[in-house]
Formats: sequence, C-alpha cells, structure tokens
Amino acid sequence: MRASVIFILALAMGGLTTVLLFTYLNDEGKAEVKKNMVQVVRATEDIEQNTTITNDMLETVEVSENEVHPQAVKNKKEAEGRFATGRIVKGEILLSHRLQTQVDEKRIVSNKIKPGFRAVSVGVNAVQSVSNLIEPEDFVDIMYTELLKDGSVGQTKQILSNVRVLAIGQSMTPPTSSEEAFSEYNSITVELKQDDAKELVNASEKGKVHFTLHSGVDQTNK
Repeated sequence: MRASVIFILALAMGGLTTVLLFTYLNDEGKAEVKKNMVQVVRATEDIEQNTTITNDMLETVEVSENEVHPQAVKNKKEAEGRFATGRIVKGEILLSHRLQTQVDEKRIVSNKIKPGFRAVSVGVNAVQSVSNLIEPEDFVDIMYTELLKDGSVGQTKQILSNVRVLAIGQSMTPPTSSEEAFSEYNSITVELKQDDAKELVNASEKGKVHFTLHSGVDQTNK
C-alpha cells in the first residue's frame, strides 16, 4: 500500500515537473520572440514621388528582426520632412534609400528651379567664367560681345543682371569643403524667365557671353 502511494506521488511529481518545464520553456520562447521584434516605420497612406513626408503619413509597427530590411526606417523622426524619391504605397515599410533630404532634393535640377523660371546652359571657358570661380547659388551679370560678319568684334553690353546660377558643369551644389572648392567646367546653367533664356541663347550663338560675379554679401542678390 505504501509503495503504491509512493509510486502515485512520484508520477504526480513527474507530471507536475513536466508541466512546469513546458510552461517555463513556452514563456522563454515567447520572451525570445518578443526580444527579437523590432520597431519599424510604415506608410499609413499612399505617398507620391517628391511629396514631403509628415508625421500623419506614418505609423510604427513591430516586426520580426529576421524580416527587417537593413535600410528600414526605425524612427518617424528619420523620415519626417524628407522627400519620397518614388511612390510609396500604404502599408509599405519605409527604406532610407527611398527618402531624401532637402539638400539631396536640390541636386535634382528640375526641383531646384523656381516656379515661372527655366534652366538654360551655355558653354564657357575659363575667361568667360571668371577663371572657373563661379559656383552654384552665386549671382552673376551676363555680358554680350557681338561678333560682326567681317570677323571684327562689336560692342559689349550687359544683357542680363542678378542671374542665379543653378549649376556649373554637372555640379548643382556649392562646395562643402576646401578640397571641393575648385573644379574645372565648360558650361554654366542659370535660372531665367523664358524670354530672358531665349535672349541668352541667341547671344551665345551670335557672339560671346561673359559672366561677371556678384559679391557674396551683395544685397541685390536678395
């Protein structure tokens, strides 16, 4: 009788131990899964290309760490105020390479042009471009020298003033360090009203154009 009781108690203890072990392992598994979840940011609506992203377009969700793209945005602050480089659909996890800052956005020349203006480029040499010292966002006046049919040089006159430079060569941003402060180029892109753009193109075809550089503190640039 005593042996039977001991056997039953042993079975009960074994069963209890199994239940406790299973519960422990199950809780550990849940904790491990929870520990391997990470927060990411996704779109709450469709976001079109070049749209400025705002807080109400975003939400944070938790996903398994194994499913997260290396470039996934993990904090709303990383996306707010940036521009979408392409269309982002509702529910899509935001990726950092699909966002751009305002500085990045200015590298796209079409986004850099002010409403009502056009971008127009003309070829230049070192002399025409103030020894290649003109940089993007400088302001210049444009001089025109007529070349006569007999090969002689006509008068020089100023045809445009206070003109904003959009790009030099293919560079659309000012240099950020002394190492970038000088680069050779053979074209300048400026921002002009359409009629002024026509005048500049005609001048560059009929004669020579020279750019004169404004002072960096010249108040007429404003």
